[in-house]
Amino acid sequence: SQQLLINLDEFNQISPRVQQGFLKNIIQLPSVKVKRPFGTHIEELPRKASFIATSNMTDILADPSGNRRFIGIELTAPIDTSRVPDHRQLFAQALQLLRNGRRSWFDKAETEQIMLWNRRYEIQEPADQYFSLCFSVAADPLDPAAEWLSTAEIFDVIKQKVGSSLKANTLIAFGRKLANMPGMHRRKCETCTRYLVKRVGQ
Repeated sequence: SQQLLINLDEFNQISPRVQQGFLKNIIQLPSVKVKRPFGTHIEELPRKASFIATSNMTDILADPSGNRRFIGIELTAPIDTSRVPDHRQLFAQALQLLRNGRRSWFDKAETEQIMLWNRRYEIQEPADQYFSLCFSVAADPLDPAAEWLSTAEIFDVIKQKVGSSLKANTLIAFGRKLANMPGMHRRKCETCTRYLVKRVGQ
């Protein structure tokens, strides 16, 4: 609540569980309830900070519902530290844009672009990697080879092919990944969501 920018070094060491829970929550909260070190009571403080993170790895993002809260950037050359940015001028420009009514959030189309871009930085679970061995995303519902299958049915086909290396406890996260695959058609049924896929070789 006191910092403008918080850097998370070695982001790949933050577990998927922490990413999907605590970190995801605190990044989007307008305020945080905390007890300060040596404090005697919990206080509600405004969450002013934005977050940046660094990593030498590329497979670091772990939210199966879509990593819309990050923008992955790969460095192609050393950062030039010989010049100090004019922070006062940067803030002045940002403030002027806001006063002129410039939008300060991403709209739906921009959010979808961010999620698509960030797919290259997602942690690939075994079920995600095996999906392409057995299925492809079907573009046309009228394609005779296309099938509407549930997450469990897709998972079962994959498991029959790869054996016991897949565990059922990954089923929920796998379903979230399916829902966010580019071009994936889905429809709600009474008991589940079905996805339009084609079996490899058909």
